[in-house]
Amino acid sequence: FDLVELAEQVQKADQFTRATASSKLTVIAEQVRFLQEQARKVLEDARLNALLHQTSCNFKKIPGKTYYVYKQRKNPDQEFISMISPQEWGASGPEFVAAYRLEHDMSWTEERDMERRGNELMLINKILDAGTNVQFNFLPSQYQASRC
Repeated sequence: FDLVELAEQVQKADQFTRATASSKLTVIAEQVRFLQEQARKVLEDARLNALLHQTSCNFKKIPGKTYYVYKQRKNPDQEFISMISPQEWGASGPEFVAAYRLEHDMSWTEERDMERRGNELMLINKILDAGTNVQFNFLPSQYQASRC
């Protein structure tokens, strides 16, 4: 090796190192953008859940049931939650806003997302149920010892 070849190798190594770091940082930047979007959705859902829980209602809400939001006739700037669907009200009913199902975790699912959310919950329950049938042939202390 002469000094010129050695300098070229060092320069190539620097370029590869820079390219590798750059590509890894690009992946991290994409992950950050994804997490920011997830955080925005979580905050948006929390805001909607809080608004729905604060909307006036004259009955005890039961998880798993669908409820309907309407504008108040006397004060259209305010809304209320009802158990009565727009079909049950008929043409004489108040102005319909949206339908939501109260989930067991006390969050709300909009009508258009109910099927998707139901499918997600079924899948999650299958995974959780499968996990309860797992048989372990060792003690937790043996598991901890094998990890060391």
